[in-house]
Amino acid sequence: KVFFIVADIVAKPGVFGLVMAALTAALMSTVDTLITAVAAVFVNDVYKPYVRDDAPDNHYLKIARRTSITTTLVGIALVPVFGMFDSIYSAHGAFTAAVTPPLVVALLYAILWPRFTSKAAVATLVGGFALILVSIFEPALVAPFSHGVPRTTADGTLLEGAKAYKFTRAFYGLFVSACIGFVVTWFTTPRSRKEIAGLTYDTATHFANLKTESPNEIFQPALKTSATVQRVEDVLSLNKEGIYPVVVSTKLASELMLNSGDRILLSDHRWWFGGLRSLQVEVDTIEADDVSYVRLDAQTAHRIQASDNALIQIERLI
Repeated sequence: KVFFIVADIVAKPGVFGLVMAALTAALMSTVDTLITAVAAVFVNDVYKPYVRDDAPDNHYLKIARRTSITTTLVGIALVPVFGMFDSIYSAHGAFTAAVTPPLVVALLYAILWPRFTSKAAVATLVGGFALILVSIFEPALVAPFSHGVPRTTADGTLLEGAKAYKFTRAFYGLFVSACIGFVVTWFTTPRSRKEIAGLTYDTATHFANLKTESPNEIFQPALKTSATVQRVEDVLSLNKEGIYPVVVSTKLASELMLNSGDRILLSDHRWWFGGLRSLQVEVDTIEADDVSYVRLDAQTAHRIQASDNALIQIERLI
């Protein structure tokens, strides 16, 4: 209402109509983009892999059109549901809190956690949505995550549970989805680093920095070992590719067959981090010493949260 009132006051006659036309066009462009996206996802990720993968393009075009029509009809059918809320803002908040958390958790795990598995991703989405749906019928499940925000008064409508904690339900959804993804990950077998090369944050960084045409060249069977950290207060200059330089001992260099300029991956030695604390660095200098260690400056050590004499895992990158 405020937007319409202000636009009517500020805009001159004729310009107001242009502003409203622009607003309508923006809304329509968003809607048709979403409809097209749903059709593309259904055809490419559902219909082709699981129904028919050898059809001509005109067949898939027909399926995409039918999907678009179905999606539009479903959207129209949901209008009365959204109309049960007091405002568009409340409806948007309630549905976002119910739908977004499993997606966000699955995406973040997939990007940041190399051990995260495809089965865990499916479990995160399905289990997260299921538990959020349960919370709509049992709003008391959200109460511990509401940070003192009181439950809204029951209004007797179909979406009474969705309105009860329409915003703080997102925190509940993030928590349960994260727990499902974490637990299922540790009970499923992850893919090798070679298979996920270029797909997670750390492997994508390696792929970009090594500038190879094939990401599988990055993660050949690698040499791994453990060493201690020696911190120095000096801050070493990053190379032109933004990679941190480090100093290693001759013993460590011998174990991993390292030369100056080679890339290594430093990771927290504790397995339960699953690669979350890791950083790609470049061997700058090799010091003569019969003890396995890697010398990091304060900035590099902070990136992997490594203290003096901390034990870390080191992997040579091919």
